[in-house]
Amino acid sequence: DASVFVGLEAAPVGTVARIDAKGGFGFIDTADGREIYFNENSVLNDGFKRLKPGNRVSFAEEAGEKGPQASTVRILGKHGLR
Repeated sequence: DASVFVGLEAAPVGTVARIDAKGGFGFIDTADGREIYFNENSVLNDGFKRLKPGNRVSFAEEAGEKGPQASTVRILGKHGLR
């Protein structure tokens, strides 16, 4: 379904700033200089364990209880995506 790929192209890309493995969350630095929270359950394909600071990710931004947060976090770079 082409609409899925169009949606992925439109997803913002950021860089993992830091991770709290014990707490099960982390933060993404966005292209516009903000830092967005994400939960380990938001990372696709059980990828939270593989995330490291500096990894490039795409994500969907939504309003969370304490401000913006990332959902549908996808690790980039493994399949030719940049």
